[in-house]
Amino acid sequence: MVALAGCSPAEGATPSPTPSVPKPSPSEPAPSPSPSPAPEGTFITPAGLGTLRVGHPAAESELVKYVPDYCLQIMGESFAWDPARWIPVDEGYDFSTYVDTQGIVQIIDVRTSKFTTPEGFAVGQRVGVDIRDKHPRLKLGVGAIESTMEYVSTPDGNLGFELGTSPDLESYNAADVVLNIQITAPGVEPYGWNSSDAIAGGCV
Repeated sequence: MVALAGCSPAEGATPSPTPSVPKPSPSEPAPSPSPSPAPEGTFITPAGLGTLRVGHPAAESELVKYVPDYCLQIMGESFAWDPARWIPVDEGYDFSTYVDTQGIVQIIDVRTSKFTTPEGFAVGQRVGVDIRDKHPRLKLGVGAIESTMEYVSTPDGNLGFELGTSPDLESYNAADVVLNIQITAPGVEPYGWNSSDAIAGGCV
């Protein structure tokens, strides 16, 4: 019988250790995205929201971007007739805008407390009395369900505060709570849209 060479280690030789395979570490959940802070120095004024100014081209502002098929993405083929929108570059900014066919900003709706007026007024605050004290010549626009629209009119634009009127102080639209802040171009009256779909630039 012929012995086969190389089938077993030579006598006295130490076999090579088998390399160990590291155990896969358990996958860690991805961290939740942190809320997007408002860009520094971006205030709500009658002229607009920071560099996004009513009566001016939307393309001049770094706060928004043009999405030609935005409403198609959101609503499908039912919006093939009017799909384009200017939307915030960061969805965490939580504002919307109506831009006309010439690319001019006409209305901005702010629905978040991240942005404030220079005085510190913001959505969610019960500051109706303070707003009226600060702006004693507020005009009345068209309100909505359990809300009023009170606004400041200037040559640069209009700054409107949609204020709750519900007597239930635990309600989100309790009396004097800011529900929405709307900025409109000169000649465009602010309006309330609480509990409706009439938001600026909406796909409805």
